[in-house]
Amino acid sequence: VASSFHVGLYAAVPSTATLAAMLWIGRYSSRILEWRRHFALLTLAGSFGLALTALASRSLALTLLGLSIGLAGAYSALPLFWVVPPLVLSRRAAAGSVAFINSVGHLGGFAAPNILGMATSATGKQASGMWIMAVLLVVASVLMWKCIPKGLMAK
Repeated sequence: VASSFHVGLYAAVPSTATLAAMLWIGRYSSRILEWRRHFALLTLAGSFGLALTALASRSLALTLLGLSIGLAGAYSALPLFWVVPPLVLSRRAAAGSVAFINSVGHLGGFAAPNILGMATSATGKQASGMWIMAVLLVVASVLMWKCIPKGLMAK
């Protein structure tokens, strides 16, 4: 990389791709009222992107492509996830589930850096964290696909 300016430009690529994907996918999934399948496919795409990033650490172009796909998939799936609780739960249960999900999410924000650090220390490879995140995205995809009923519609 030639300069810090170029580093900034390269760092903006995944975020720009994620912004475009979030806007387009959010509109599209809301227009056709389909969130379950989109979430599952997006988390799988995110998993693929992170795996590509872990495998292609020597290539700037492939790393940027992997990070762009990974972040776009993972972050575009988040708003789709939050649509589901009010569709499958009563109003009161949905409020409690949102509070519970937020609590677990905050614990994840504490635990994830520690787990990723331990994985890197144990293996000696930075890619270990990418692989852990890729596996967790596959788990999220499978859980949404298997546990949430097909054909959810807005109430």
